[in-house]
Amino acid sequence: MWNKPSGNRLLCIPRLYDTELTPIENKLVHLHFFIGGCDWYICEYDGDDLFFGYAILNGDFINAEWGYVSFSELIAISINGIEVDCELEDYWMPTPLSEISKIVDRREGVLKPRCKIIGVDGDALNLISVVRNTLKRCNLYHELEWFDCDLELIQESGGTHDDVLALFMDYVEVV
Repeated sequence: MWNKPSGNRLLCIPRLYDTELTPIENKLVHLHFFIGGCDWYICEYDGDDLFFGYAILNGDFINAEWGYVSFSELIAISINGIEVDCELEDYWMPTPLSEISKIVDRREGVLKPRCKIIGVDGDALNLISVVRNTLKRCNLYHELEWFDCDLELIQESGGTHDDVLALFMDYVEVV
């Protein structure tokens, strides 16, 4: 691995589950590993070998997800002699996920749960309930608060059914 993080740097990462109640956009990313079109944004560490963070593999932003990755497995990755790199401490400071341009700039399909509303009863109140339940099921309570605020603004301004449908696509991947 190029630029393997130092022991001191690893000690600064919160332990697994320490940021569990932190809203997604406020989670601090302490390390950024990358190779080719793959990126791992690390938010927690067990102090031994297991990281928790957000992974974008092969530039696939739609299927990017939160999960666990083994430090030893990252170290072992080599593609035609090119190894995984870690951003140097001088260039990567702990950063809220919401400020990472690679994620924010690719918002379409990123951090959005899939929500089946196609073929569901098209009544606006029913569809709103389906979207709200999807956000709850995925523990996206902060996004749910934003969704409710945006929905209220649409209702107060006399928005249309199409405005509400467009709002859904800001928060969920409609399937």
